[in-house]
Amino acid sequence: VGRAGRFGTKGLAITFVSSAADSDVLNQ
Repeated sequence: VGRAGRFGTKGLAITFVSSAADSDVLNQ
């Protein structure tokens, strides 16, 4: 969320994707 504030919409998208990827890793 903090990244989104700095980089705008692109940052939000990157943060969202990164969070999803992290969730997949944790699930595995």
